Amino acid sequence: MEPLPRDNKRQLTDTNQSSLIPIKSIPQDLLINVVARISSESYIDHYNMKVCCRDFFHASKDNYMWQQVSLEKFPLIPWSHKEAFDSFMQNCKEGGNIEALYRVGLQELKSFVGNIEKGMKDLKMAEEKGHLEAKYTYALILLCSYDGNLRKEGVEYMQFLRNAKCVVNCRNKVRTLLEGLWKRPYGTIMRNPTPLCYEKPCKFLPIFK
Repeated sequence: MEPLPRDNKRQLTDTNQSSLIPIKSIPQDLLINVVARISSESYIDHYNMKVCCRDFFHASKDNYMWQQVSLEKFPLIPWSHKEAFDSFMQNCKEGGNIEALYRVGLQELKSFVGNIEKGMKDLKMAEEKGHLEAKYTYALILLCSYDGNLRKEGVEYMQFLRNAKCVVNCRNKVRTLLEGLWKRPYGTIMRNPTPLCYEKPCKFLPIFK
């Protein structure tokens, strides 16, 4: 291939430089939203995006970006690229993403080598920040406790969700997220077989509907 004439080289260089102007002119808050939207599609896309442009790389360091990332399309536990996935989720969690906090907590509870105490702590933090599925999951676990005060607290959480008319929606979302996952061979918690009440019909039954 013959070398390009000098004028064409200059024109090509000018074109390349001008193509960078739109990115440089994007306001930082808008750039962060763009990065968050791309990151919400795939953690692989997130890492590819970071290495292709310095502006994207710097935007990906902003905590607000991690808070805005949607994890709706992500599995709870990946079947490949686990190291990259775990790093991505940890960044989301440290950036203040409450969905990531909830999911990391569930991972600890469901994993064969997970830390149940740490998982419960993450669930508690997520529900305190207003995550409804975290509140639902945490409430169910408390209801299985042998501690009467903890069971009472679980009932109060379920009552809150019932008043918000979102019990069924939370149940369906949690069930969908956990579908297909292996269970810990020894179980996550020990269930208290003692009923919440002995009345017929049970006065607590409506809060689960």
